[in-house]
Amino acid sequence: MNRFSENGTPVIGVNAIPMIELQTRSCQIRFPVKENLGWVIDQVENQGVGIIDPEAKPEFKLIVPRIPFPIILQVLDLFYREANLIQKELEVWITLEKGVWDIYIPEQVNRATRIFDIESFSAEKSIVAIIHSHGIFPAIVSNVDNKFEIYGFVYGVVGSLFTGKPEIKFRFGWNKEYMPLEVNDVIAIT
Repeated sequence: MNRFSENGTPVIGVNAIPMIELQTRSCQIRFPVKENLGWVIDQVENQGVGIIDPEAKPEFKLIVPRIPFPIILQVLDLFYREANLIQKELEVWITLEKGVWDIYIPEQVNRATRIFDIESFSAEKSIVAIIHSHGIFPAIVSNVDNKFEIYGFVYGVVGSLFTGKPEIKFRFGWNKEYMPLEVNDVIAIT
């Protein structure tokens, strides 16, 4: 059995913690579950599917290079410029294709009601991270973010723009499960 599968492998890990092991086009991750707790336990204990590994701990690893810091600076610059013009959130997708980094700006719609075909786009390009701005507000994940950050990507939020100390926070989100990430896990700062 491939431990890190694109569909998610149920695992009972260290201290009997139910987890999922998942591989996307850009990362491998093992993370504890809350929303899918019953499913993981059922798969491992009753269905005989999944893995019991008392050594398994939460982990995150990009299988592509970390995002270069100059790309993040470009994103911040874009957020500064656009926040002044449109006075609303802005979302960008950072992609990597054949060693070339790009910042893609999808059609901007109200995040509370947005519907887009991210799966079709990600089949064409490797999305490494989806980052959005909270403008002048802190980089705190909202209930709206929880609703949409479920597609198996690294998600980032930038906040406190125009304060002299912008914040950026990252997490991985899949199927209503989330794992906070360190900035250094995602960005090549040095």
